[in-house]
Amino acid sequence: MESILYYTHMIPHHLDTLLKNGQEVDKLFAPRKAVLARFPLLFTLLVTFGLTATIYGFEKLVDRVAYLNDHPFVLFLMGLAILTFTGSLYKRLGRVT
Repeated sequence: MESILYYTHMIPHHLDTLLKNGQEVDKLFAPRKAVLARFPLLFTLLVTFGLTATIYGFEKLVDRVAYLNDHPFVLFLMGLAILTFTGSLYKRLGRVT
């Protein structure tokens, strides 16, 4: 029972530490937020181009694999399996913290 009271007593200290660290992080990212706010169209176009180029490049790499090129359903199933795996991994990592 003493350990529970000890940890309950430490909560305000840890909350203060988290708030101070959060404020420091906000100060570090303030210039980045200001640039994004000043040039939203530029960054939107750059992100769109980067995402499109990545997807197109991946498509060209997959086209080089003859088996996947001949059997697109296998590629589809691989994609679903990877999405399922990463989703379950995300949930498990979220429970740990």
